[in-house]
Amino acid sequence: MRLILTGGILREREFSMIGHIAERVYRDFHVDKAFIGIGGLSLDEGLTEYNLEDALVKRPLLNSARQRIVVAEGSKLGRITFATIGSLSAVETLITDRSAPEEIVAGLENMGIQVVLADANSE
Repeated sequence: MRLILTGGILREREFSMIGHIAERVYRDFHVDKAFIGIGGLSLDEGLTEYNLEDALVKRPLLNSARQRIVVAEGSKLGRITFATIGSLSAVETLITDRSAPEEIVAGLENMGIQVVLADANSE
């Protein structure tokens, strides 16, 4: 395994790196798969995040990854938070749980996005 640290500002609770330094580093990366957590997902407004620093880091990954996989619990679907990450047109797959609103899941599938409903009880 090879560990690459982006630099930037460490968010202690999440152990993530944010800010302009991390954003610049991610612009130079071209990854096969990006798993991107989000603050909110709206059929109209796309992917959003609670703070600008997180959105700034996630935007270049969304733009440069060959496959973009969004991971979000069902309660985040239908929610719009502060900062825009990007459009749903960039997303191939959403992994969520069975609490996801059926109408949003259907809307995503109609857009050609594969929706994977994880079972919280499976091991």
